[in-house]
Amino acid sequence: LGFDVQLSWNLAGARPGNVALFDYINGKAFAAKRIVPMWLVTYWNDGITRWPQFFGRLQYHVHFEHGRADTLQRPQFCLTPQNATPAGRCGIFRYSREELDLEIPSQSHCMTPYSPLGQQCQSEGVFPPFNYHMTSQCFRGGAMAL
Repeated sequence: LGFDVQLSWNLAGARPGNVALFDYINGKAFAAKRIVPMWLVTYWNDGITRWPQFFGRLQYHVHFEHGRADTLQRPQFCLTPQNATPAGRCGIFRYSREELDLEIPSQSHCMTPYSPLGQQCQSEGVFPPFNYHMTSQCFRGGAMAL
């Protein structure tokens, strides 16, 4: 279509496609332009990034851990197809399904250290103060214009 898609980030988003779509994104979609097609950004034990269970997954992700003073300076990078599985135990995959937080809103999904003022779910509108309504980010993650 002639679009020049640059490096893309999925901020705490759910899995929007099946395995075939993600195989295409991870391996072929941008292969001629860049090594990493898209980064998934995860935080703590946010289960939204691993939902729905049987959909495809992005191969590359950056994980920020809760409770570390240096979490923004020292994220964990998961760079191989083996890392992007529960057996790989990298980033968000260090948590079992039972340990994942699937509630919305929740601290693991909304109180992200990389979001404006550390708040992903209430960043719409004028801040501060927040308008105290949840943006669509909270329900599906995804792009955030900063």
